[in-house]
Amino acid sequence: MNLLFWRKDKDDARHEQLAAQLTAIQDGLANLSERLAADADEWQEISDQLAKLARLQYKSSQEITGRLADVDQRLAALAAAQAETVVREETLQSLAWQRQYLVDILLQQLDELDRACAGLNGETGAAWRELLTTWAERLVAALEAVGLYELNVTGQTFDPAVANAVGSIRRRQPTQGTVPYEVAEVVRRGFRDGAGRVVRKAEVITYQEGE
Repeated sequence: MNLLFWRKDKDDARHEQLAAQLTAIQDGLANLSERLAADADEWQEISDQLAKLARLQYKSSQEITGRLADVDQRLAALAAAQAETVVREETLQSLAWQRQYLVDILLQQLDELDRACAGLNGETGAAWRELLTTWAERLVAALEAVGLYELNVTGQTFDPAVANAVGSIRRRQPTQGTVPYEVAEVVRRGFRDGAGRVVRKAEVITYQEGE
């Protein structure tokens, strides 16, 4: 009889021990579930933050790419503008050279006509002088068309700023009230530009003073 009670007590103790262990395991599982749930929430938050960061990085990358494309376009436009500017400068330089070349030819022809007129004498020479003078006037008009204007120095007081004296002559009939150091004759015409700057000084002969 006592043996049966002892066995029963022993079984009850084992049951209680197993129940306690089971309770501990259940509590551990519950704690583990809570931790897993907390970890899941934390991982979800981390995942959301990573997704947000990825979106921000993508947006930032798109903005940077767009800005780089805009910079590339501006650089290309600037390079094209610089190339066009170089072409324009070269064109302007070429046109300026061509203009100067034509001006030099016109001046040379005008000088030759003036020298030819100065060497003509007699009635036949007068007829040729009239023709050559007409041609010279046309050349002067052509020079005016490109912005060069003849300096009017005949009968004016000699001015070294606009003319070079290459000789002097006596007055045939000295009179009172004459212009001092008057330009008597133009040997080679002088010209100025539209701004009044002297492009070529005139070569002149003046009247002698004090005689």
